Amino acid sequence: MLSSARDALLALVFPSFCQVCGTLVESWVDGVACAACWAESGWSAGTSLCQKCGLANPSPTSRTCGSCGPLLFREARSCGPYAGAWRESVLWLKAHPQVAPRIVDALRSCCLELATAHQIDSLLPIPLHPARQRARGFNQAGVIAGQLARATRLPLDCASLVRIAPTTRHRAGMDAAQRARSLKRAFRVRAARGVTDRGILVIDDLMTTAATANEVASVLLEAGAREVCILTIARVISAPLWGKRLALV
Repeated sequence: MLSSARDALLALVFPSFCQVCGTLVESWVDGVACAACWAESGWSAGTSLCQKCGLANPSPTSRTCGSCGPLLFREARSCGPYAGAWRESVLWLKAHPQVAPRIVDALRSCCLELATAHQIDSLLPIPLHPARQRARGFNQAGVIAGQLARATRLPLDCASLVRIAPTTRHRAGMDAAQRARSLKRAFRVRAARGVTDRGILVIDDLMTTAATANEVASVLLEAGAREVCILTIARVISAPLWGKRLALV
């Protein structure tokens, strides 16, 4: 009853409209999209996801897609595809440090599944370069990781990894090789004691080609991390992976 009263009051005083279809958002739990658009924006029914990289897996006999073998992280999960309500939520987060309760619940569910399969010792958000963080005012990955840490009570590590190079913004036309090249030597472990012999869950808002996730995993593993997993809100499903073909880039 309290939840219904809250939603009715918010709809009256501060009406919010769905960023996907334009209708009224009836519950603050849903964030920037209505319940109907959320229902239409998940993974398609019957979709099999690769057990390593999280992309749709067309093979009926293999648990992996066959393209992600060279990637250094152990497993990557995304709550939904970068479309509809998931897409609009990621875009909103880049300008507003707010994560809807619906998304926090989805992240918590994925995190607990990963923690069941792997020993996760800490949550580590992918850092922004200081200049970009000053311009934006916050790090969206840090906002997500902070919410998830409160929901799961897992330790949050915002100090061990830093971004030391102001990488080129990843534009829509950049291919996987260009993304991988732009990230070389972009990250550095500042405090090895925070990662040595630890299972680390790296947090970000979006995964595209997995180039960023792979570079971060490489740096963390080189510094002594036991294993690295990845969790993002959404996943671009049309971008090619950074994989065998690009391993020597």
